Amino acid sequence: MDVVNAQSAHIVTSMDSVFTHLKTHSKWKELMAIENQSLVDRQDDPRVALLKDAGIQSVADMKSDAVDDNDDDDVDAEDVLEQLQSFVDSHVAISSLTVTAKRVDKEFQNYVQSVMGHLGHFKPGPLKKVERCLSKLENDYQNAVYPKSAKLLDI
Repeated sequence: MDVVNAQSAHIVTSMDSVFTHLKTHSKWKELMAIENQSLVDRQDDPRVALLKDAGIQSVADMKSDAVDDNDDDDVDAEDVLEQLQSFVDSHVAISSLTVTAKRVDKEFQNYVQSVMGHLGHFKPGPLKKVERCLSKLENDYQNAVYPKSAKLLDI
């Protein structure tokens, strides 16, 4: 750990210096007064309208029906529904989102380049791989409502 601390000390000092300098700017208080806003926090938001496929939505609509109609004590309808939702989320929904991301990526990157390019060198970031999307579902969005994959906004 000493090696890591020694290597990062210069970077931390440098970043602290940048932060201290920024705080002296005349518009610092205005900048800090800006509140964090989420305009869209899910891909299934009506303004985005992704993940509205009939198959994905029908699984969302099953919950009340499956639990109400369950007369079989041997089968836990909630567990079965949870497994179905997990399968649809991790296979169908993520596939849909990653395919959509691939389709719009070039146009999106061109737009960002046109807006931000005058500020310096612009280098597009890579698309998230399916494995990373699955990891985010398991670690970051485990308590999100179905479809959890709708929380993946930055593919």
